[in-house]
Amino acid sequence: MNTRTVCLTAILAAAFASISGAAPVSVVVTPDNMQGWTSQVSGTTGSFTFVNGPSTIGSGSMVMSVGASGGDVIAFRTASYGRLKLARINSLKMDTRVTNFGSSTPKGLAMQIDVDWNDDGAVDDQLVYEPIYNNNTFNQTPALNTWQTWDILNNGTWYSVGGYAGMGQSTPHKLSQYISNYPDARITEGGLGHLRIFAGYSAGYWDNFTAAIDNLQIGALDFVHIYDFEPSQTTSLGITVDPGLGFIGALNGIILNYSLSGPRSYTGSLTLDASGKSQISGVVPGTYSLSLTGSHWTKRIINDINVNGTTSINTTLTNGDSDGDSQINLFDFVVLDSKFGSSDAMADLNGDGQVNLFDYVIIDQNFGAQGD
Repeated sequence: MNTRTVCLTAILAAAFASISGAAPVSVVVTPDNMQGWTSQVSGTTGSFTFVNGPSTIGSGSMVMSVGASGGDVIAFRTASYGRLKLARINSLKMDTRVTNFGSSTPKGLAMQIDVDWNDDGAVDDQLVYEPIYNNNTFNQTPALNTWQTWDILNNGTWYSVGGYAGMGQSTPHKLSQYISNYPDARITEGGLGHLRIFAGYSAGYWDNFTAAIDNLQIGALDFVHIYDFEPSQTTSLGITVDPGLGFIGALNGIILNYSLSGPRSYTGSLTLDASGKSQISGVVPGTYSLSLTGSHWTKRIINDINVNGTTSINTTLTNGDSDGDSQINLFDFVVLDSKFGSSDAMADLNGDGQVNLFDYVIIDQNFGAQGD
């Protein structure tokens, strides 16, 4: 292959890439990782819920509900596309499933773009897409209890809140008409974001409106983002505890208090089995710090635990803290003196059922130790 052929091939490949656009990238949005999106409720009755099924991609979707007060507004918005020119957008789609119109008028989730005409950061206009206005133009009406795909860029009609470009609420047009009048128009930058999916604004009309959204696609020549809405995926953290020096009693039934801190915080108690094992269930994946306390052991902290899938850790506790202050010192000897000969659980450090000389040996060997 000669140099001219190589150059021509490279030019054609680049041209094809430009025409075809970037490869789609799936972006999973969960309550614990919103991927730059913000859920906003203006009022008291609106809500956002990430649910398992129904869905069009993945296994879940996000349900947006206006609630009993239709005058409330629910908006799911992002600042990720600030300064993106409208003329560069080549993909804008979403799948929705309405389960309650709220009133007899069929309606669906709407989209709004706050427009900046001259890149000064100010909102000069607002463009609104509502599926109901597609009825006459594209013969697609919002339906109940069925997934519908809305090709907002190619088939959607928008109105300008300011009535610009001949696109009033009663005369909506495709986005291309607005772009032809305002070729430098772009999505406004900053704040909570100026691209949003919303419902509400009108009492009575929007009362109790509820719809799910999934497979939201936003793209330009150099990127295509496909948003997959999923509930938090949880897993468990397995823990195996070594009771430490001198303990000879049964581990089964021993209770330890825990605090797990990371993407979410969890507190509670663990009950060990005969092998010293237990687990914390319902944990959102991520990196955590675990704190363990209980009975006559000093506090133990384990950092940088990557909980993802099946995760388990082993840890050894320090025995001898008979007064529960997470350090082993003379005060622990005082407790043993006062409980000598009894079966007191805090003072029975070796777990043989009575407080005796063997418990003093444990304090002596761990003397000076402190908890984490």
